[in-house]
Amino acid sequence: MKCPKCHNDNPDTSRFCGSCAEVLNSEKQPLPSFTKTIETPAHALSKDSLIAGKYRIVGEIGRGGMGVVYKAEDIKLRRTVALKFLPAQWTADPDARERFVHEAQAASALDHPNICNVHEIEETEDGRIYIAMACYEGESLRDMLKRGPLPPEEALKIAIQAAEGMSAAHAKGIVHRDIKPANMLIAAQGIVKVVDFGLAKLAGQVKLTREGTTLGTVAYMSPEQARGEAVDQRTDIWSLGVVLYEMLAGVLPFAGKVDRTLINAILHREPAPLSKSKKELPAGLENIVFKALRKNPSDRYQQMDEMLTDLQAVAEGLKPLKARSGIFRGRILGVKKTYAYPALVGTVVLAALAILFVFPKRGQAFDSIAVLPLANLSGDPNQDYFSDGVHSDLILELMRIRSVTVINKTSTLGYKGTTKKASEIAADLHVDAVVDGSVRYSGGRVRITVELIDGRTNKNLWAGNFEGANRDTLTLQSEAALAIAKQIRAALTPEEKSALARKRPVKPEALELYLKGKSILDRTATNSVDTSTDLKKSLVFFEQALESDPDFALAHAGTALAYDLYGSIGSGSSKEMVSRAKEAALKALSLDETIADAHLVLADLTCLTYPIDVKRVIEEYRSVLESFPNHALARAWYAINMACGGWIENKESIANAEQARKLDPLNYSIGEYLVQIYYGTREDDKMLIAAKDLVAGNPHNPASHAMLAFALLYSAQFAEARAAYEKSIELGGSPNPFIPIFIWSFSGEKQKSIDAIEEYLRKTRTEDIMPMWVATAYSINGNNNKAFEWLEKALTAGTPIANVATDRVFDSLRTDPRYKLFLKKLFLDP
Repeated sequence: MKCPKCHNDNPDTSRFCGSCAEVLNSEKQPLPSFTKTIETPAHALSKDSLIAGKYRIVGEIGRGGMGVVYKAEDIKLRRTVALKFLPAQWTADPDARERFVHEAQAASALDHPNICNVHEIEETEDGRIYIAMACYEGESLRDMLKRGPLPPEEALKIAIQAAEGMSAAHAKGIVHRDIKPANMLIAAQGIVKVVDFGLAKLAGQVKLTREGTTLGTVAYMSPEQARGEAVDQRTDIWSLGVVLYEMLAGVLPFAGKVDRTLINAILHREPAPLSKSKKELPAGLENIVFKALRKNPSDRYQQMDEMLTDLQAVAEGLKPLKARSGIFRGRILGVKKTYAYPALVGTVVLAALAILFVFPKRGQAFDSIAVLPLANLSGDPNQDYFSDGVHSDLILELMRIRSVTVINKTSTLGYKGTTKKASEIAADLHVDAVVDGSVRYSGGRVRITVELIDGRTNKNLWAGNFEGANRDTLTLQSEAALAIAKQIRAALTPEEKSALARKRPVKPEALELYLKGKSILDRTATNSVDTSTDLKKSLVFFEQALESDPDFALAHAGTALAYDLYGSIGSGSSKEMVSRAKEAALKALSLDETIADAHLVLADLTCLTYPIDVKRVIEEYRSVLESFPNHALARAWYAINMACGGWIENKESIANAEQARKLDPLNYSIGEYLVQIYYGTREDDKMLIAAKDLVAGNPHNPASHAMLAFALLYSAQFAEARAAYEKSIELGGSPNPFIPIFIWSFSGEKQKSIDAIEEYLRKTRTEDIMPMWVATAYSINGNNNKAFEWLEKALTAGTPIANVATDRVFDSLRTDPRYKLFLKKLFLDP
């Protein structure tokens, strides 16, 4: 359609000319206005009217272009609701009716603290459609603004919450298209609720209006919306920019007494600088507003998350990342831009150099986080395994991110049900922020709720809900991890983004069995007294999960880790354990190559595949750490294998061990590994300190006292070593015959030591004998023949013996010709 004024070509159904804003209506008929209230009075519902047999009308709340809203009491559930009815004169209008239905569908698909909750959509006996929504006490932003502009801090809080709600909507493919103060309710405690999705258009659905038809309130329309063009999430960004401007200035950025002049201003004019009416604005806030109000959608923020990040930065006293100072408008200090710009070049260059070399770069909002155990909201304590499993997998997803330190699960388990404040937990674990939340698993649906809390101030910074069918639980976990990463402004690599954004459907029954097995397997990290029993139980659940779904990659990975751990504690046939662990790990990776535990098992098994390819061992571990830099157990295993094998410099082993300790400070096993690593690097003073720290942190754990006995032995404190070993037995620990053997040998009582070896071999069943321990016992007593005999048996059995090359207990063998021959069997190109 040609404009009658400027002759510009416009879409046939546009309301206004995209060039001059002239009204386009060739038939001179009045255009429908979606900014007016309903002209034909709707039939009012009287107080105490009963709707659908369960809603009793309390009174009218208000009315607008898409409906009349009543306050009502849900007499069945005993709660107050808001009922929104389609105007009577629109009942026969299929388009309006369908828009109204889709409003409910759009809103009900959203579950976010800053979006109005929709309970249901139904129809009365006489054919009137209504939506039942949550009813909030408070006032609309429109009513607040009638009293004047808001303080910048208050305006920022409102804008941030609205942006968080709209970000969640956009993530679901929903564009509101009518963001304005009247659709933003400030509820109790200052919580912002975005309401009225009457104009929302679900992405990919059939359009409910003719192409080019303009919907929305004119004053808050984006240029593309005013021209009747297709819109996306960037139109909501524009509208929020208008609202933010109005909150700060007390007036709209674009003025006009009639639609035509207002549209012309939106299309062609720039708003007056906020700094003219608001002298004290937080640095960067005006830039955010004008970034949102760019005429060309491609020049605005492209995602609501980007605007949200900048708003949060300004609220924290930081500079926005995306909103930069734009080209100066008009004159600069009274000088025309043409002449002023060249004069500014030198100043800009100097300023840039100052920023680069004088001022430090703004870092991430948070460099370290801890995810606390998620509360089980199912009402059934027997479902703790489910919330525990979600907690574990959420941490595993976050462990991929290199730019952030993520505390591993073992160190957060002790805070389950804690009354400690986030700041106290953050101080305990030395992190900047804490993530808390809950899991509700009921009726085949899963809802994961997480919130980010500042570890310094206890301030709740953000909350998110992720809900879906139980088959989508793993995907919801990934979505939650990605959202947390965005909120803490983690710098994600393309690979990390891709891994966190992947879909992971799973059979519900297989998932439940897997999570039961995983919760038991995770328990072994706390060093249960009977670890082998826990490992057996976890394997049963993993096997059942695989019977339900043979292609469930995580269940294969769990099986692999359980068999690997089972073999490492000397239970069962080591060769059989290695074979089963390797088979399960390879199967898991063939189904999903991103699984951490499967990679970790394969790396560990390279140390048990003879002859050992040392170069490959190092490459395998480094590959795991490249993909999962926050995996404490991977770092600890790498450190201990490298230290005991002598394959890398001691400082690299110790650095990885210390980093593992930082990532999982309360993990008993990692503390134990640190003692063993210092043993491997022959730093006896540090070994003793680490062992004492282990006992201090685990005073009632028998294994910690056994480790102390071992460390005291190498400090020549033999009486103290005996006392520590006896303490471990007193606490219920299983007797380890080799600790007394070592004490007797080191303290000069060699005959007692040798007699104890022979007694051990007589009393122990052949299948339960640990050849490597026997070899070390004979070696420290100088019986090289027996030592080599049992080393050969250890090699045949496939037990861990990679430390033969450097372990001090074998120092007496190194001058024996058989030693080099044995190393050739043990290592590939030793």
